[in-house]
Amino acid sequence: MLAEKRFDSHQGCADTRDLLEVEGLTKAFGGLMAVDGLSFHVKKGEIFGMIGPNGSGKTVTFECLSGFYRPTKGKIWFKGKRIDGLKPHQILGLGLARTFQALELLPDFTVFDSLVLAALHALPLHRAREKASELLEYLLLSPIRDHLITEITPPDQRILELGKVMACQADTVLLDEVMAGLTDVEARRVLSAVTSLRAQGVTFIVVEHNMEMLSQLCDRVMALHFGRQIAEGTPCDILRHKDVVEAYLGEEPSDA
Repeated sequence: MLAEKRFDSHQGCADTRDLLEVEGLTKAFGGLMAVDGLSFHVKKGEIFGMIGPNGSGKTVTFECLSGFYRPTKGKIWFKGKRIDGLKPHQILGLGLARTFQALELLPDFTVFDSLVLAALHALPLHRAREKASELLEYLLLSPIRDHLITEITPPDQRILELGKVMACQADTVLLDEVMAGLTDVEARRVLSAVTSLRAQGVTFIVVEHNMEMLSQLCDRVMALHFGRQIAEGTPCDILRHKDVVEAYLGEEPSDA
């Protein structure tokens, strides 16, 4: 089953469909239900957040969206095409890419080389080099163009990860705890890069534990607990939601 198209009531009118649609997503590992009947949608140009305690199913959801795990049940549409049976490189070819919690650092590669290598997934060498140079300038990484990527600062490494997925010609990016381990100042640099790319039309789905940054960044947030959605809404609404507070803190929110 390759790139099955989504036919629904939106056809025949302006394309107002969701960019990403997830319906009844379930992923089980033996008797463990990591994701249980998850349904949500993301619109083009939106920044959509996912929160939840460790083990709530956030990263497993990302693995299913990007093709690294095949769902046990459920359907995923991206740009109107069914993708839950596709492989990672096929999904990347449609424009959906992801970053990882554990950064993949190639010790002998410079910042520029790393971007060129990523761009070669979609472009010939001469265009890949041009694309890498454009991204260096746009993401303010030109001063460290020739630095080895193992020698640059943590925020520069995270921004480089963003650059690599953009070099692959992705227009929708799954960010998996891209601000983890950063100071507030460093995290704000990454946040600035994300909002700058969003202004260029890039859509983001973000898993993040930094609640302050998430509330500044996201249009909508979905909260997960034990693989199930327990709430969805604006960041402000989610942070006050009774079930979300209980899941994070183990207590009911105060009436004060």
